[in-house]
Amino acid sequence: FKNKKIITVYGPGILQYESPSQRAISKYAFLLFLKLNDLLNKKNICGFNFAVRKSAYEKSEKFDTSLSMAEDVILGLSLKKQGKILLDTSLEVYVSPRRFKKSSIKTFSTYAKSYIQTLWLHQKPKNHFEDIR
Repeated sequence: FKNKKIITVYGPGILQYESPSQRAISKYAFLLFLKLNDLLNKKNICGFNFAVRKSAYEKSEKFDTSLSMAEDVILGLSLKKQGKILLDTSLEVYVSPRRFKKSSIKTFSTYAKSYIQTLWLHQKPKNHFEDIR
């Protein structure tokens, strides 16, 4: 990054559904979520789409591999203490919708609980995802 104050940049993920309408809905819903978080200063780096300065990562809490979710968000909270985190909505990546295909309501509620616990209450998530691969 040219600006030395920026230590992390992240972007959105688009669920790679077969249906163009489902892909579009996932894209714009996630963009809205990320932009709202950005406005509220609740940076929510996404483990599937971010870059971080090596020096900042080495000083951070790193990934807690004992967690099955929110390890990226916890890393983001640690990085935020060191410098600026930038949301770049043009950095799109496609991600698997397998969890949502299995159970949309359960997946969404699990993510919502984790989101509240980590970004708002500054706690490690109390819920976990099962491995579905």
